[in-house]
Amino acid sequence: MTSTSFAEHLSDMATRAAAAPNPGQALPQLLLPVPALCGGLVAALVRSARPHPIRTAVGDSDAIDALDQLDVDLGDAVAVQALADDQPVTCHDVSTDRRWAAYTQALTSRTPIRSVHAHPLPIEGSQPAVLVVYAERPNHFTEEIVHRVGLLAQSIGGLLSLLGSRDELEHAHTALRTSRQISQALGILMATHKITSEQAFDRLRAASQSSHVKLRDVANEVTLTGRLPSQTELEQHRWSSPS
Repeated sequence: MTSTSFAEHLSDMATRAAAAPNPGQALPQLLLPVPALCGGLVAALVRSARPHPIRTAVGDSDAIDALDQLDVDLGDAVAVQALADDQPVTCHDVSTDRRWAAYTQALTSRTPIRSVHAHPLPIEGSQPAVLVVYAERPNHFTEEIVHRVGLLAQSIGGLLSLLGSRDELEHAHTALRTSRQISQALGILMATHKITSEQAFDRLRAASQSSHVKLRDVANEVTLTGRLPSQTELEQHRWSSPS
């Protein structure tokens, strides 16, 4: 594969990420081309978590099923090592590597996988994670392929960080809009009823709690109509609003 075509794949990954509504939905799309780009049977992103790491995998479905069961039985030793060391880890030949004897023996007997490489991802403000590629051939991970996995890990990590930042920004914008709505509603109630801000907020909160309508929605009704909606109006709003 030429450097130009590889760069085009990275650009396509960025496009896929930008189209996704959140990092969770973007991840499988980002992983999808990795097996073909690295000559692997399966690619997975493994996140640090208790009691077991969380895996998102793409590729051969039978191999993924076997790896998932192996993860339950023994854990993914190569991924766990890379997570612990925060360094790339390679198992060149599962039939001869004895660093994780139980794991590599199980890979040999229960899966077609014969070599594994795991590379940490730079995801800001998130759980540590590694990109893991599983291959059918022993000694598959040459210097060139290891370099390619590293580039993909850097790209996927960077794109997931950007998506996370985008989500945080959207949540902040939502919170700001909600705060403004509530402030406007408090001002209307204070002016209409000649009450304090605390009393106005108490009325908003009581209406929200009694009708099971979100506080921001009650505030929005006040800003639209200039008055606190009745219990009946709020109940109609709750039933007509999408869940």
